[in-house]
Amino acid sequence: MGKKGFTIIEIMLFIAVFTLLLCLLFAGHERRKELQTEEKVTTMLKRLNYSLEDYRLAHGQKDYPKDLTFLRKKRDRWINFPEVLPGQLSIRKLGYKFTYLPGAPDADGHISEFDLSAAPLPETGRASRRAFVTGEGGTIYIDKGKEFGRVDPDDEPVF
Repeated sequence: MGKKGFTIIEIMLFIAVFTLLLCLLFAGHERRKELQTEEKVTTMLKRLNYSLEDYRLAHGQKDYPKDLTFLRKKRDRWINFPEVLPGQLSIRKLGYKFTYLPGAPDADGHISEFDLSAAPLPETGRASRRAFVTGEGGTIYIDKGKEFGRVDPDDEPVF
């Protein structure tokens, strides 16, 4: 006489395989979500870079701003941050801290270079996030942290 139904071993094996498949599915989803956030961060760095270049062109191609106050203006076509305060050098968005580091002024007082960095905020709890940096050239690099927030020769270009 054959019994109908499943044994406890068969049920446990099914649950184990099903759980494993769900874990693999969710792990891939989290990584895709991280990549989408990194894409948004690099886009934000590009837009900030374009805004800084527009500022320089509007001021006779001589210098970059001393801080991010110019981002408060509504006329900036690349990006607008009305919450930026005078003297502010950083912005918090997308779980990252975007920091503007103007170069040292030359003899005439003009700032001719800068670095922009995007570092993950510690309160997000995501240690796997990468930091990014760019300069007046516009190339975005993965910041390796040798001189954090500045473009280094060791930094790996993203694109």
